[in-house]
Amino acid sequence: MGKLENSYLNLIPLKKEITEDSTILKRLIELFLKNIDEYLDILDRELKNNNWDLLFKTTHKIIPSIRMFGAVELESIMLKLETIFKSQENLEGIDTLVASSSHIYKQVKIELLTELKLISQKISKIVLAEDNPALVLLLKHILEKEGYELHIAVDGKEAMELVKKHKPDLVVSDIMMPFFSGLELVSYIRNKLLLDTPIIIFSKSAQESMILETFELGANDFISKPFSPAELLVRIKKILK
Repeated sequence: MGKLENSYLNLIPLKKEITEDSTILKRLIELFLKNIDEYLDILDRELKNNNWDLLFKTTHKIIPSIRMFGAVELESIMLKLETIFKSQENLEGIDTLVASSSHIYKQVKIELLTELKLISQKISKIVLAEDNPALVLLLKHILEKEGYELHIAVDGKEAMELVKKHKPDLVVSDIMMPFFSGLELVSYIRNKLLLDTPIIIFSKSAQESMILETFELGANDFISKPFSPAELLVRIKKILK
């Protein structure tokens, strides 16, 4: 979504600034919706108390966020309210401006919720099962930077629970883990959950028998440790393409 006909938003500049990073955009939208809802509550409450100073400060604070999302009409109204709250002049025009801002915000909210839905449809979910903290931190940084929604398990039991709960688009797992191994995880996904979720297995062991067993159980790919994170990322992208 950029600037559409009859749209109250223009997200094109913001998307360019964050280089189309859907994860960042999602967080910014969620934060904006939270802040604007809080602002409207303050507006409704403090207008009744004639608390002009607080109204001015909160209005002044919310305007940059509105500008960031390209909500030009809403920004224009908020600037007028800011001026009135600061000067405490032309108070008779407040009700009309507040009504207009509420109406436009409802439309802005609809557009942003639609954008969030589109983002959620684009983001692939990955369950990463690995008990090495250093490797987890490295892969977390790389995968989240690429915009993937990552769910991390530090043992086989937690991995099974996460797969069952989130129904991810991909599972990436080590073989050697506490409680249940990566091979048992593959078997659980294929034979218990009956899911065809793509699975990438990695292990220090490169024995032919283990690699064959991994594929026989239903894994889609196998990588020997140590591996290049860049190589893993290429394989992930290929599978999820």
